[in-house]
Amino acid sequence: MHRKRQRPCLIRMRTYQPGIPHAWTYNRLFDLTFVPSAEMRRQLLANPRIRPDRIRVLYPGFLFEQIDRDAATILPPHLSAWLDQHPGPLLVHAAMLRAEKGHDVLLAALAQLVKKFPSLRYVIAGEGERREVLTRAIATQGLVEHAYLAGLVPHIAALYQRATLVVQPSLYEPLGMSQSEALSLGIPVVASRTGGIPETITHEHTGLLVAPGDVSAWVTTLTWALEHPHEMKQMASHGHDFVRTQFLMSKNIEALLTAITSSCVKT
Repeated sequence: MHRKRQRPCLIRMRTYQPGIPHAWTYNRLFDLTFVPSAEMRRQLLANPRIRPDRIRVLYPGFLFEQIDRDAATILPPHLSAWLDQHPGPLLVHAAMLRAEKGHDVLLAALAQLVKKFPSLRYVIAGEGERREVLTRAIATQGLVEHAYLAGLVPHIAALYQRATLVVQPSLYEPLGMSQSEALSLGIPVVASRTGGIPETITHEHTGLLVAPGDVSAWVTTLTWALEHPHEMKQMASHGHDFVRTQFLMSKNIEALLTAITSSCVKT
């Protein structure tokens, strides 16, 4: 007598969904799909054919001990030298060089901000398809002494540690990581009010949120943030406490195991 072999329980983590989601993959191919934010889950469930019980939110878990160690490391010599040669308040942006990450928005804002803050610097950490485009934009807007394409920066927390503000100007983010990593170190953050980012920042309590793509709004908000360092540090302190509670690795693992047990383990 042959027993029918059961299909194993299949789960996946989906951090980005391009285009219109197909219900079949979510309902039939996988037993569970984890997404990093409630906002991404809401977008997927805009397709009424997708079963809500197959989509679960699983916030990331951070290894805070590693972030703390990374923050104490030395920056790459080329980056350290540029910072030393260009003293002043520092905006740090860590993201792949893609259009949706909002580098163009920050460069346009920077071109206005340097009139009021002539020593302001903007370091872009990351690599990607738009490096040459951004290099030309920096030159065209006269920002060579203010903006620096640092490439991939190992131990990015060491750069956050040097920042006056960490910025996340994305046009869309399913959740975003850099703003939470920075807050875990107590570094003030200004980010776009888009996608899942507002699930990581409470406006005017743990950081500041800005309309995505609105250069004028970014200029206004960054001006206020640079002129109010004490208030920004207070927000970052609240953000530190929130992130180190919300994104514990142990909490992530517990949520993962609970969801798998409830959906995949038959009793």
